[in-house]
Amino acid sequence: MKRRIAVRDAARAGIIALLALGACGPDPDAAPRAPSETQTSWAAPARLETAVFGPDGVTLTGAAAPGDRVVLTDSAGVSVAATTGEDGVFSLLLTRSDAVSLHHAEIQSRGSQSRTGEWLVITPGPSAVAAVVVPGAAAAPLNRTRLLAAVDYDGAGVLVSGAARPGQTVRVSVDGAPPQTVTADQTGRHVARFPAVPPGPRRFRVETDDRSQDALLTLSAPSAELRAVVSGAATRVDWPTPGGGFQASWILQSTPGED
Repeated sequence: MKRRIAVRDAARAGIIALLALGACGPDPDAAPRAPSETQTSWAAPARLETAVFGPDGVTLTGAAAPGDRVVLTDSAGVSVAATTGEDGVFSLLLTRSDAVSLHHAEIQSRGSQSRTGEWLVITPGPSAVAAVVVPGAAAAPLNRTRLLAAVDYDGAGVLVSGAARPGQTVRVSVDGAPPQTVTADQTGRHVARFPAVPPGPRRFRVETDDRSQDALLTLSAPSAELRAVVSGAATRVDWPTPGGGFQASWILQSTPGED
């Protein structure tokens, strides 16, 4: 059954519950939290907060309960894990790939074992983006964040999201239609929902009083298999949601100066 996209309130829009799968790999030493200008509004029990790309790979930091074991498992079943310290902070280093990489984000806590449908997407190339895709919600980049950062589609409803200044008015339009006006939350994140957008080529435009960004994307119903394709300035990911549905997410590539 297809899961319809719905906008959650600002406090919940970026939530990613990192729940246990039981698969785990090497447990690197926890490192101090890396500084970042990008923060999320994700709530407890656990969250990914930053992604820093370096010559040795992608360093991910976040928070969970002290002593929890955080596991990232890629689509091939290979896992990397870290245990949070007394401050609840964890750090993971992932090897960079020349292709799009997909990882389940999980947590093992006090013996509980369950699994949710969130995925971490890491795009390739010099303008790489790490983003969390969440069932029924808008994708959330962890490093570079554009005014027009992502488009999510379930075959009917569309979510268009990105970042502006906190409290800034943002206008979002599809194919030149009258724009929908939204307000960026306290973190600068904005999300606009369009409940019925037919498949086909669609031009998305996001603008504020001082800048604008456009993207031409060809929408089609999500594939019934996990896949990722880089096309032009966007990476499309089709990924499974709980209950047997699929959601498609387009992660827009960023360039220096757009942060």
